[in-house]
Amino acid sequence: MASFFRHAWAPLLFTPCRISVGSRRGIRGLRRKPLCVLPSVAETQEKQRIVPSKIKASYIPKAPPKERQPEPEPKEAELRYERAGPNEKRLRNLVTLAKSRAFREKHGRILLEGRRLISDALEAGAIPQMIFFSLMENLKLLPAAKLKRATLVKVKYNDIKMWSDVITPQGLIAL
Repeated sequence: MASFFRHAWAPLLFTPCRISVGSRRGIRGLRRKPLCVLPSVAETQEKQRIVPSKIKASYIPKAPPKERQPEPEPKEAELRYERAGPNEKRLRNLVTLAKSRAFREKHGRILLEGRRLISDALEAGAIPQMIFFSLMENLKLLPAAKLKRATLVKVKYNDIKMWSDVITPQGLIAL
């Protein structure tokens, strides 16, 4: 132990700490700078090959702004549907009624969600009363001949999501 105290660094080990680790608010103990992300080798080689000239940079034709194309109106041969307004009460009332057990047993109706369940029910001979959908592509996947009797209503995806029982609905609800 005596030899331990004879070395020059021994007093440094047993001196009290003078650094205050205490509460200096607003100052972080460690200050780090964010790392610089280096581009990949392929990106650097591509940048070296393509050197923009002043002439080419001054004349760059701008693409015309894309106009939003309206949805095509359904033709006579296609399915006809209605568009639901914001906060459509019809969807809310039907879904609320269809979710109640007493209504389902009294009227013999059921609420189906998703393309697979609806198409299986149509193949089994079920006649849908109303079909709510968010995208026309989803509706085209169902047999069109059996959908002509049903009232088709196009609603926003958020409305279907709000009344659906599943976490990520497919965008089709049939009653």
